[in-house]
Amino acid sequence: MSVTFDMSGWVAKNARVKAALAEAVKKSVDFGIQSVHEEAVKNLTGPHYQIGERGPMTGQMPIPRITGNLARSLKQRRMKPELGAVYADSNTANYAAYVHDGTKYVKPRRFLGDAVKMKKEAILRRFSNNCKLAIRRAGQ
Repeated sequence: MSVTFDMSGWVAKNARVKAALAEAVKKSVDFGIQSVHEEAVKNLTGPHYQIGERGPMTGQMPIPRITGNLARSLKQRRMKPELGAVYADSNTANYAAYVHDGTKYVKPRRFLGDAVKMKKEAILRRFSNNCKLAIRRAGQ
């Protein structure tokens, strides 16, 4: 008398779930970098004012602008399937860090940090839903 265990079905299902989760993570990262990018650009599209004019109060969103270069400098990029970035291109606006982090004389205006705070819950909710749906579909 003998008993055999065949786990080939479980192994195949596990492989399908793993592949589906990888795709769900990729979709979630795409959503995350896109939504943070859009919110950061929105934070940088305040009222126009001319060079030499006194701009609106610093430290408030949306950030007032003269040329709009800072908003145009924001880029998004996928580095790995599970990793993406939103950043200000220093070739277009080399002053982005000074605006974001502030200086000794100017309050910080965290256009990226605030964008992440605004979109964090939506990104995590989308990630969770994408993963649940992928597991459900792959497990059938």
